Amino acid sequence: MPDAAVWLEGRKFTADAKTGRIIIPFTAQPGQKKVVLADATGSFASLATLDQPGESYNLATSMHLEREQLLARREATLVIRADLTASDAPAPLSLLQDLSLTVVTNNLDGVPTTTVVKDLKLEAAKDYTYTFRVPDRVQTVTATLQAKIANISKGGEKQPLIGTHEWQINGIDSTATTGTGFLSRFGPNYVWEVLGKNGEPLSGQVVTLHL
Repeated sequence: MPDAAVWLEGRKFTADAKTGRIIIPFTAQPGQKKVVLADATGSFASLATLDQPGESYNLATSMHLEREQLLARREATLVIRADLTASDAPAPLSLLQDLSLTVVTNNLDGVPTTTVVKDLKLEAAKDYTYTFRVPDRVQTVTATLQAKIANISKGGEKQPLIGTHEWQINGIDSTATTGTGFLSRFGPNYVWEVLGKNGEPLSGQVVTLHL
């Protein structure tokens, strides 16, 4: 039936001439609805049930920061990949508005340094990178990606979307500890190393292991 139509709550939706698909929009009142499936003339029709979803968006963000780059007064690169879904279905990132990235670094004294990047461009299946300078004595790095999207079923109301990731580093600097242990692998062998804050080996240490 290439000329099929769907009647939903008094509205008629017809099939696309090229694909044959009938597009039903999101609703502000999601749930099961009774629909009438019919041909264009209305000479044949049947009753069916449609689970009509509401218009809701979710922004999933994956962020990566190489810890070995987080050295004082050096540059570190933050890598971001984002995925947008509309009611669990993939949606284009071009729908996002007012995109911004906020990077906050806190040092051991609790002093924050904030950088805001606006008008960034995100592309599907591609990484977005941002390079920043690492301050002295940094302890936490927090990256927040913010955006808004127009919710059509709610009259174009802007829905905020947020993705946040945090990295904690140099935790040993906030304690009196001067060294810690690491389980390392060298070829087929595993070695327990006790290293100082600068990575120097600490010899003659008493180590107690609980397995």
